[in-house]
Amino acid sequence: MEGFDVSAVVNFLLTVVFSFIIGLELNKKKEKREAGEAFFGTERTLAFVGILGFVLLEGSTYFPAGYMSGWAALSVFLAIFYFSNIWHFKNFGLTKVLVAQLVYTLPLLLKTQPLWLALLVIVLVITLVEIKEQIKAFSQRIFSEEFITLAKFIMITGVILPLAPKAPLLEGFPLSFYKLWLAVVAISGISYLSYLVQKYVYPHAGTLLSGVLGGLYSSTATTFLLSKRSQDRISTPHEYAAGILSATMMMFIRVFVLIWLFKGELALFFSPYFGALIAGSALVVFFIYQRRSKAGAVLENMLTVRQNPLEFRMALVFSALYIFFSLITEYTLEQYGNAGLPVLSFIAGLADIDPFLISLLQEERGALSVERIALAAMQTITANNLLKMLYALVLSESYTRRLLLYGFGLINAGCIAVILFLY
Repeated sequence: MEGFDVSAVVNFLLTVVFSFIIGLELNKKKEKREAGEAFFGTERTLAFVGILGFVLLEGSTYFPAGYMSGWAALSVFLAIFYFSNIWHFKNFGLTKVLVAQLVYTLPLLLKTQPLWLALLVIVLVITLVEIKEQIKAFSQRIFSEEFITLAKFIMITGVILPLAPKAPLLEGFPLSFYKLWLAVVAISGISYLSYLVQKYVYPHAGTLLSGVLGGLYSSTATTFLLSKRSQDRISTPHEYAAGILSATMMMFIRVFVLIWLFKGELALFFSPYFGALIAGSALVVFFIYQRRSKAGAVLENMLTVRQNPLEFRMALVFSALYIFFSLITEYTLEQYGNAGLPVLSFIAGLADIDPFLISLLQEERGALSVERIALAAMQTITANNLLKMLYALVLSESYTRRLLLYGFGLINAGCIAVILFLY
């Protein structure tokens, strides 16, 4: 039919539906409201606000100032409601006032912006209205120093990294300050994410989940701590063993993410090997964990987050190790060629594998093929797994030790099989 605007009809229906839904969400708890709280209208009120906005916006061709006049009139009524709420109930909350104004702007958003953006705003409004209590509870659990930590993370990622010079630090040595800081950002980002999840999302994680989250932070530290805690027998030996082995499984995932970030072609080459190692480790963890005694299972936060992952001291230590391994890698390649890399990779695995791996992944001289880098990375990972197995066997209690011997034996056998295949 001539003159029929389908988009206008769709926008009108969306305005009515979502205005009503937001009204339902905003007022669904009104029967439980406290005496010191007033509500702005009902569900229908917000639906009418949305319809008013749509009508005045569509009629702007004939009355250009109509839409803004409607917004001004609505703001006056909302101001009366707001100050009345303050006067009678000493309630200074602005949520209802702001939501009503946002509902009035829905037709403008639907008409001028892509549908996905308009729906994203609507979903965000509904979500923020719904999780009011959860946000309050979360804000009460956040320590003031966490904001300083967030500011540090924004500083190192959004300010220092873009400004870092990309010129080599030394002539003939490919390491630049940009590469150095990019490595710090990559490790800190993974550690910071794990830190936040463990501290605020799952603060009372069980032993298995502690191993998973701790493995993103440091699989070696997690193995050390859970092995010592197994002597307390708070959880079953199967839970301790599964938690320790899950940390190693997460180490495989963390390393693969680093490889993908720094050397995409190596990640593609490594995909089947790491896929097999991650799947195999997950199966080992599953079979050990599902045999646990449910009567003895206790959910407790076994791995306490003791260190902030963005401590300046940690960044200095990582930077020093990164520079050291970069220098020693360059020296080894120059003096001994590819023959010296296997020994160096094994020694690096007995220390901190991340600085060595990143320095290896950022090597740009072309002296190393993808296969050589993959082999060195696997040898470093295997050496680190052997070190963790030694920690676990020495520190854990007897039955947990037996389970870990089987678990680490299977995982290390898989790593050695990959090394032999690469050779």
